[in-house]
Amino acid sequence: MDKIRSNRHPLKFYFALFIVMAVILLFASFLLDTYLKRKEANNITFLFLAILVVSLALFLVYKIFKTCPTIKITESDIYINKASYKLSYIKSIKFADKHFHPLFRDYLEGAKIVFKNNRAVCIYDDFYSNAADLKVFLDYKLNNKIIYTVEEKSGEINNQDLAFDSYKGNPFFSLRNISSLMIIAVMFKVIIVKSLSWSDLILFIFLSCHTVILIYFNYYFEMNDDYIVIKNHILFWKKTAYSTKDIREIVLRHGGSQRGKPNSLKIILTDYKVKSYYATSINEKTWLKFAKDIKKLKIKIR
Repeated sequence: MDKIRSNRHPLKFYFALFIVMAVILLFASFLLDTYLKRKEANNITFLFLAILVVSLALFLVYKIFKTCPTIKITESDIYINKASYKLSYIKSIKFADKHFHPLFRDYLEGAKIVFKNNRAVCIYDDFYSNAADLKVFLDYKLNNKIIYTVEEKSGEINNQDLAFDSYKGNPFFSLRNISSLMIIAVMFKVIIVKSLSWSDLILFIFLSCHTVILIYFNYYFEMNDDYIVIKNHILFWKKTAYSTKDIREIVLRHGGSQRGKPNSLKIILTDYKVKSYYATSINEKTWLKFAKDIKKLKIKIR
């Protein structure tokens, strides 16, 4: 492969942006409709607010695309949107770390490229579907390092009689899960007792999204010296395993200190792929034990 081009993530970038824009434009439509109904009162406040909201939406789109530029890398050059630089013009690069996102006012995982003119460009893992491939290609071109694709090891551990320490909680004792189940139950009841309509379709979409979120937040873990195994309370038949030899770095986040976010484990593999797992059902005592035990592995932790 002599060149590579970035691909923005269809769900985490485009779909998320679509949802945000839809909500903002729906609010702008409400303001415009209110203005039209009160037009006789000669009050342009709602018209002004509608224009302001649409302007902010367009500015938001511009800023998001600016912080997630199109990146193309060739044998000797790197293109950031329309700007081009020689690869030799790169002053430094950090392949895996958290970098501040000016729009979200938060730190996101990804790579950071700094050029000799001090321009910095981030390759955020969540925004690009091929972020890992971009990093592998850059690592090869800059450091002549060949990185092989990592395969998960669930089939490998199924054929062995291995002992694992388990780190899990009761999903029914999680306040977040209880709240989610109540919301799902209410939405489901509304759908089945009413005749089908567009509002029911929208409700069904929200129900589906909330169910996916519930699944996404209910992982738990098993571990020994050689493997980390990922399981899910809801998808109980599913199992994913990673060899500790294939893990470049682990990022642990304790939910209690993350503004209400659940506990999370982020595994960065040697081929720069990033796997994130949220464990809302694991209580603080179990999570701290998991964090203590995982630090015993010979893997970089942050």
